[in-house]
Amino acid sequence: MSAARHRLVHHALTHASLVPAAAASQRRATAPAVWSVAAAVVGLAVGLLTPNWLERNAFEPERLAGPQPADVRAQALEQQLVQARAALQVAGARGNELERQVDAVNQQLRVSQEELAFFRKARPGVAAQR
Repeated sequence: MSAARHRLVHHALTHASLVPAAAASQRRATAPAVWSVAAAVVGLAVGLLTPNWLERNAFEPERLAGPQPADVRAQALEQQLVQARAALQVAGARGNELERQVDAVNQQLRVSQEELAFFRKARPGVAAQR
């Protein structure tokens, strides 16, 4: 290749109108960034407004059913009392069972300690070493 032709090729390549990759990617990155900010703003607004909306639109059973008579309230309280007593009895039964299991484990421990003491005494030379 001659030097003149080489310069022409070099000149053509270096003076071409190219768009830098950074500028092209910047244009493409701007749109998702705008959408991300918009989504964050919408999410923040929804998060701030939801509790107020829920408070205003919450269903209150007393308001929907109207005032309850005293005997209905008394029955509900009595039912809660019965449930609490049953739960207390179950807890007491569980406590008694756990105490029984602890006593059984303590008894097994005593038996094991007695066996260990017996075997230590029964082995010749072990007592003399100690």
